[in-house]
Amino acid sequence: MDLMNAGITLIATIRKRKTRMRKPYWIEKEHLFDGTEYVCSRCGARFEEPWEECPACGVRMKKIKYDPVCVDEAEMLDILLGDE
Repeated sequence: MDLMNAGITLIATIRKRKTRMRKPYWIEKEHLFDGTEYVCSRCGARFEEPWEECPACGVRMKKIKYDPVCVDEAEMLDILLGDE
């Protein structure tokens, strides 16, 4: 293998590592009136409880990330009702 081909192979390997998908996780979204839902970070499927594996795409989950959607919903409600 000459030096040019070795350089191209090295660049391709580095690009492949940078674009590697991150580990999947559940996004816990707590709503003001609707309760809590869990969203798969890989496929976007929504469920009422976190599973060990996503039933939609079959990916194994390791952690849960909290996303406080209820805060945004409460702020929007305040704006609509005119409370300050």
